[in-house]
Amino acid sequence: RLLRAGARAEAVRAAEAEVRTARASLEAAESRAADLVLTSPWAGTVLLRLTHPGEVLAAGAPALTIGATGAPFVRAWAPAAVVEDLEVGDSATIVVGGRTVAGRVSAIQPRAEFTPRVALTEEERSDLMLGVRVEPAAPTPLLKPGLWVEVRFPTDSVRTR
Repeated sequence: RLLRAGARAEAVRAAEAEVRTARASLEAAESRAADLVLTSPWAGTVLLRLTHPGEVLAAGAPALTIGATGAPFVRAWAPAAVVEDLEVGDSATIVVGGRTVAGRVSAIQPRAEFTPRVALTEEERSDLMLGVRVEPAAPTPLLKPGLWVEVRFPTDSVRTR
């Protein structure tokens, strides 16, 4: 007779409450696990590990330096006299191991970065170096993070990394 009558309403409600509790515990565990996984917003190569496994990091502290391989660029330093003639969008040539890659100037720093270390004359001391960002015109597998290249602007040539 009890078998035909089925489970009591209280037993069904108690079982449903247990299922809800178990699902909430599972969601909390999945959330904690997701907080322990580092993810990158873009594809790239790990260039530098700033921490080691097991270390505790503060919120927002960097753990890795990632080079975005999908959008390579070259950061060059050029004398102020050369940068005076450059504009964003100007053409440039990137030389990698004897091969040339067409590029364009995508950014120019508004302030001087440094003065050359070997500045012997008064004219050389006043020649400040400014950062210039050069992007290849088309995707190329030649550019790698940290690779030394030569950048040639229409007016001059600058050795950079």
